[in-house]
Amino acid sequence: MFPKETPNSRTTSLETKQVQENQTSLIEAVKKNDQLEIFRLLGFEEEPFVRKSIYEINSKYGGSILHWAAAFGGNDFIMRLFEAGAEVNKQDKEGRTPVYIAAQEGHAAAIRALTDARADVNIQDASGTTPVFIAAKYGRASAIEALHAARATVNTSQGSLTPVWIAAYNGHAVAIRALKAADADMNTPSGGKTPVFIAAQNGHASAIAALHYAGANVHQYNNSKETLMYAAAKNGHTEAILTLNRLKVSVYQPNQDGETPLYAAAKNGHTEAIRALTDAGAKVDKDNKAKETPLYAAAKNGHTEAMRALTDAGAKLNKLNQYGETPIEIAAANGHESAVKILLKKGAKERNRALSKAKDTEVISLLEEHINQYPQGINPPRVKEEVAVYAPVNPFALLLREERFTKFPKVITPVETMNQEASISTRPPSSLEQKNPPILPSFKQPRPVDKDNVIGVRQPLGLLQKTEKIVR
Repeated sequence: MFPKETPNSRTTSLETKQVQENQTSLIEAVKKNDQLEIFRLLGFEEEPFVRKSIYEINSKYGGSILHWAAAFGGNDFIMRLFEAGAEVNKQDKEGRTPVYIAAQEGHAAAIRALTDARADVNIQDASGTTPVFIAAKYGRASAIEALHAARATVNTSQGSLTPVWIAAYNGHAVAIRALKAADADMNTPSGGKTPVFIAAQNGHASAIAALHYAGANVHQYNNSKETLMYAAAKNGHTEAILTLNRLKVSVYQPNQDGETPLYAAAKNGHTEAIRALTDAGAKVDKDNKAKETPLYAAAKNGHTEAMRALTDAGAKLNKLNQYGETPIEIAAANGHESAVKILLKKGAKERNRALSKAKDTEVISLLEEHINQYPQGINPPRVKEEVAVYAPVNPFALLLREERFTKFPKVITPVETMNQEASISTRPPSSLEQKNPPILPSFKQPRPVDKDNVIGVRQPLGLLQKTEKIVR
């Protein structure tokens, strides 16, 4: 006999059957990669955005529903899909796994869910890129930490690029710190450039600091003897220059052609970099192997703002290169009217030679007009400067001439001093002499004396005097 069927038992049996059918349908949908059916069975709304995302994944990449879940951080149903038979290591048309997609988008929770489902965290895509590399490229520090916890390899390179190198290239300091915590190598180069060098070249100050504190050498140079400071200055990265200066990187070190970081900044017209370097103590007139100064390089390329920054820092206007050319000559020869105008205003010489080399009509007119207006040229401003000098002084002069105690317009000789001593009785004693009477000889006529000694007392080296010297 079969048990009597009741309405309640009949309802329960129908619900169980429906659930079983849904589970079977879900498994079949996953096997067929029928993502619209999966969404329907799991109760997700079929919004236009969802439909578009699914369509793009299917048509462009050929991925599975797990790829979609990884891309949007759907870690809540990753395990359900896995239990339904979804393949966690399935690769799309470009060879990317769900873990790779999750790493690229920075979904650490999705990575953990996939690794719980026994996903492989080291599968490379078609170009040889690992999940750790793609996470470093996009600065996904939390994804790097999740991958490292799942024992992902952190030093696997794509060609010659390591995860640290690509993070430095893109300036992801947080990713660099995450890779350091995962024991990644901080110094593996690519194309002769280490991670910290490429960070300086691209101007990523925070990445430079992160690499320095992770143990990278900031005092290195590449195959052309270019330092990190040179690379930053060449590309006009002021913040990187300031960071490197704080890390005690030299602003003087030239490359193999004798070009300093200041020369590189001037050559490429990076005004703010020039100011940062001169403030850090860079030598403004340090020339390269061709005897070209930073001002010459700036004038040659017509970088007027860079020229102003250099002249404000005290650059010499008329220094010659190895061919005897001055900055105004090369500026005129290359037709840089504004550069010529600045140099003329500052008082540059060799105007006739510049005129002979000029080809541009505007430059020629400018030089001719200036020569006619100022035949003798423009002298730079005259500045009064106090110069300390030493003059030999006899100690008796301090006593005999109180009014000249602190100021000596001429040197007092021993003979003059003796003559004054002989005539001291003809005038009343001064206040200083009353307090400190000098010890005088008993005779009144001068006698021959040694130039270095007066009455057995050697003269001091001299008394500091202040004079005014006109300097140009």
